Amino acid sequence: MAEIKASLDQDISKKEFWQNFFPKFNIEKDTVFSGSPVSLTEKEQKEIPELMIREGYYRLAQKDLGISFANCTELIKKLDNEGLDPVFAYMYDELWLLQAKVQSLYKLVLGEDCVMHPTFWAWLVSTDKETAGWGPHRDRDRSCLRADGSTRLITMWIPITEATPMNGCVYMVPAYKDRHYNTEKEDIVNFDFQDIRALLASPGDVYIWNHEVYHWGARAAYRPGGEPRISLSYEYAATDTAHIK
Repeated sequence: MAEIKASLDQDISKKEFWQNFFPKFNIEKDTVFSGSPVSLTEKEQKEIPELMIREGYYRLAQKDLGISFANCTELIKKLDNEGLDPVFAYMYDELWLLQAKVQSLYKLVLGEDCVMHPTFWAWLVSTDKETAGWGPHRDRDRSCLRADGSTRLITMWIPITEATPMNGCVYMVPAYKDRHYNTEKEDIVNFDFQDIRALLASPGDVYIWNHEVYHWGARAAYRPGGEPRISLSYEYAATDTAHIK
């Protein structure tokens, strides 16, 4: 560990550093894509747009995402142990191919010509240190919504480990239960606590939400040696949004 930290300044910008850091994953290779892109059922294709308008989010359950979650967990834990932010996991091809597997989901919501927004992140929420995800917020304001309630911007959140209330899962206020959702009072919190939903998740699940819906990452309970909440996020924009850049 000390040896790696001592060499960061001179090595971290080099491809060779990252290839040696985690050789189980690849950099700039075209042979690591596993399986076919995720396809949506007729039921999913119908309910996703409807629930995105009504609730502001959707859970796509248990798909084959073509990645080793065990390897991804190992990578992010190693980054954390070496004092590197988990977001450096995006140095590897597998994390970019992962999001490409689910293009049917974000294209259904935003349109075939949608683009990836230059915002992505990775989390390790520790039960040893009682860390937390991001606090209560809206990703952006109601300008991300169209007149019919559909969205121009979404976040896609993918759990790499089990996400539970004990390790700081995401909590969401469904759009239709948020009294100030998509109003000029959106900065004022106004909802019933009983309407808050815990987004329980397993590897293979995929959540998406729009940028107006109110949500947060909880604080993990103190459980020494407990499994952390490790997860990834990506953002996408429809071409009719002012937030495209």
